[in-house]
Parts: sequence; structure tokens; C-alpha cells
Amino acid sequence: MRDLEQMNRMTVGAIEDYLDSILRGADKLTENLFYEEKVPAIKDSWESFAVVDCMNPIRDHQSHAVGTILIKLYARQNPYGTKNSGKLFEMEKALNRIIEDADDEHYFITRMGAYADYDAVNDIFFDIVQLNLIIT
Repeated sequence: MRDLEQMNRMTVGAIEDYLDSILRGADKLTENLFYEEKVPAIKDSWESFAVVDCMNPIRDHQSHAVGTILIKLYARQNPYGTKNSGKLFEMEKALNRIIEDADDEHYFITRMGAYADYDAVNDIFFDIVQLNLIIT
């Protein structure tokens, strides 16, 4: 039987706090980090930003919990007006390093996959990285 402390680690707030601690910062993924699609007006000064999507279910298996987290990496178009693949590649490499370096006794993340998309409203390309999260 699990304890209250373990149940608390499985809350969306605790998961977001953990992810924020490993993702936020210029030397990490980005200073421009948002959650659940809540992005204020995109500032002209931002070359890139990321959105952490925790809107998928976290499934409680009594001994542990499992969920999928989406990390959406956004980059402004390059000077030619096309997808800035170079910047998105750099962001994805930084995310891979963060995943590899993540060392927590209760949160375990692995990369599941990735795909690309385009936001026509804001005219910006983005890549989505799927993470598998296990919580003990």
C-alpha cells in the first residue's frame, strides 16, 4: 500500500514542479517555458519557447503511476520564412541531454517519440517530443 507522500507526487502540480526544475533556464531548455497551452502573446524578442503539456492522464497503478507528457518546442521561422529546423534541432538536443541527466529517486522520464506540427494562427513551426513518465 502506498503512502500519502507517494500519492502527492502523482498530482499534476507536483509533476509540473518537477518538470519545471529540470527544464527552465537558459542553460537548460528555455527561459520561455509555459504549461498547458497557456502562452501569452508571443514576444518578438523570443527566438524560441516551449510548452509542457500534462493534459494526458496519469494512470495510478497503486505501486507507481505512468503518464505521457508532451514537450512542444517552438522556434521562429528562419530568415527565408521557412521552418527553423536548426533551432528546433538544438532545442531537441538540449531536451535529450536533460532527459539523460535527469536523476530523481521518484520521477523517471524516457523519450517515447517525436513529431512536427505547425501553428497556423501564430505562423510558427514546432516539434513535439513525447515523454514517458513513471512516478514511484
